[in-house]
Amino acid sequence: MKTLQPTGLELKPGQLEIRWSDGRTTQHSMAELRRQCPCATCRVERDKLETPTKGLASLRVIQTSTPAVSEAQILEVVPIGRYALSFRWNDGHATGIYAYETFR
Repeated sequence: MKTLQPTGLELKPGQLEIRWSDGRTTQHSMAELRRQCPCATCRVERDKLETPTKGLASLRVIQTSTPAVSEAQILEVVPIGRYALSFRWNDGHATGIYAYETFR
């Protein structure tokens, strides 16, 4: 079975468009991709938000220099082998590896 591969990428305002080897094109919200970053650090942070501390209020420091997720922009797309993409974001984050299955 032949694995689907991207044949083209286009960064549009707030959106990533991917053309695939089967001729299909998919569009992905940059805000949603950033929100769902699969890296370990982002998963831990999402878990903290979803699981409140036992009886204690969870205090979080919000850095004003970090853009809101709704303003997330991909600055660079980096292919990872033949199975994934990684992005450098406008908030400086660059460790998430997004498997192609994520986009399909």
